[in-house]
Amino acid sequence: MLDWKAGAEFLAGILVLGTIVFAAEQVVMSGLQTFTAALSALTLSITGMTAFSAGHMVSAEGLTVQIIPLCVGDIELAVLVAAIASTADRRFRERAYGIIGGTIFVFAANALRVALTMLTGIWYGLAVMDLVHSVLFRITLVLVIVGYYAAWYLRLSGKPIKTRVH
Repeated sequence: MLDWKAGAEFLAGILVLGTIVFAAEQVVMSGLQTFTAALSALTLSITGMTAFSAGHMVSAEGLTVQIIPLCVGDIELAVLVAAIASTADRRFRERAYGIIGGTIFVFAANALRVALTMLTGIWYGLAVMDLVHSVLFRITLVLVIVGYYAAWYLRLSGKPIKTRVH
């Protein structure tokens, strides 16, 4: 049987907490852009390419891209943190670990996405890179949130706790 009240509380928590997290991210956005650029350059370097970052820019093999606010994963992070924090049937400790792991996962996934997009531009040209960028951004937006939350909820967070007496 569906618990409509619990569902409404979960969605309200995502809306309120997600808005708060997103607003907080905007305060430190420049730092997030610089961090994403550096992590993306590191990811490209792992492939053996010469890559570097300077501020919000990432360069590799003659291609330079700018990390704009949408590139840092702020939407994914805000929704994921809010969803985990709003999951009432998990203990506080499991939610805290889930948020820490989710934050690491979002930044790693974004660095990989930026690196793959840049590799596409280096290998196949800017027109293909633009298409891959558009598609990959939308896919990772959903997969990062849903994939991590599902893995955390079903496997990583332990057993549910009783939150209500029915």
